[in-house]
Amino acid sequence: MKLFLGLSIIALIFVVEFGLSTEKTDKYKIEIKSTLANAGTINVELLRTQPKVTLNKWNGEVSLGVSYPQLQVPGERTFLTNRMEWKGEKEEIHAYPLAAASHMEDGGVEVELILKENPTSNKFDFTLDGWEDLDFFYQKPLDEDFVDGNKNPRSVSCTETECFDKDGKRTSYRPENVVGSYAVYSKTKRNHRIGDINYAAGKVMHIFRPKIIDATGKEIWAKLSYADGVLSVTVPRDFLDNAAYPVTVDPTYGFTGDGASEDGTDDCALAYNAGAFPGATGSTISGGSWYGRLDTGAASDTVELGLYSSGPTTRLDRISSVLSLNATKTRYAISGTGTFSLINGTTYWIATASNGPAFSVDGTKWMNEYDTVAASQSSYICSVSTLPASWSAQGDPLFKFSGYFNYTEPTSAPDIKVRGGVKVRGGVKFR
Repeated sequence: MKLFLGLSIIALIFVVEFGLSTEKTDKYKIEIKSTLANAGTINVELLRTQPKVTLNKWNGEVSLGVSYPQLQVPGERTFLTNRMEWKGEKEEIHAYPLAAASHMEDGGVEVELILKENPTSNKFDFTLDGWEDLDFFYQKPLDEDFVDGNKNPRSVSCTETECFDKDGKRTSYRPENVVGSYAVYSKTKRNHRIGDINYAAGKVMHIFRPKIIDATGKEIWAKLSYADGVLSVTVPRDFLDNAAYPVTVDPTYGFTGDGASEDGTDDCALAYNAGAFPGATGSTISGGSWYGRLDTGAASDTVELGLYSSGPTTRLDRISSVLSLNATKTRYAISGTGTFSLINGTTYWIATASNGPAFSVDGTKWMNEYDTVAASQSSYICSVSTLPASWSAQGDPLFKFSGYFNYTEPTSAPDIKVRGGVKVRGGVKFR
């Protein structure tokens, strides 16, 4: 009886932390419900026949398979765990789910490579499938972004992980495990059509910079690189030559919809390229969301989300909400209904600002979550406290911020079936 009760408690812990799991002869599947409303489920499949993990998001609409073809052995799941291990003579792959943490609010998956002896090569390649539908954006050290011009307009100097203004106040921050990592976005899916999947800003996951640890606990960062469906981990040769074995190489895949770095605004409004609108022409805005935190200052403020024409140039629409702000990273829901009629295929920009103290020059600072992405993705305009009717950029870094709109498509006329198999949309027309 005690043994049965103990096993039941262990099983309950798995369900609470990692979601439901199912087991088949060829794979082990773990299902996780997203913490973002209407974003569907996430599931992780661990394949028994070879070292392969498949990461599925948005009810399986997007998938990324990760395999290590150098090791061709079947895997075994450790009893009463969510851990699969594929063991070879010189290497092993271990895969298991991770609980929710910073920058992976829906948990994640560790795919560990265990080196039992000093390998001949210090580069380890993982083969990906499903990559054709995704964009992989490398997150440079902030000082390199600064040199490239990818910076907050208030920043005057940067280290690898921080940028500062002329008064020495921090303007941007990128955690150590985000430096040298990859932000992974869908090429086409973003925003939220009411009644459908919420893709938010279109981010699928984050692949964090791997840390290498030897048997004595000595550790070092590895270099992560990606090209054409191959994710490579390069470990410093000197570390491998002097390590105590076994050595663990641990790429982490974090499920998140939000940026992994943060950038501060005080009296600046900011905007980012939301891409071509995928919905039906005639759709209207029905609320939105922005992800960030209060760094210093006021506890509440009126925060605006705005829609701009491509550029950005002209403000087309805006909504606003009085929000209670806090120092914890939060998705802030901005309520309101827009009046502008969206056009299918047209590129729009999403902007945010505040007409209260959190964006004024009183020393209050709001930190916005972002990833560095591709060209012409963001824009700043400073010395403002509300979203201007016309945008005159004072900085154009390659930042993608974690904001999005909910939109409602126009109601279609009902289909009427006429006897004989003819179907007419919107009624029957007689001559």
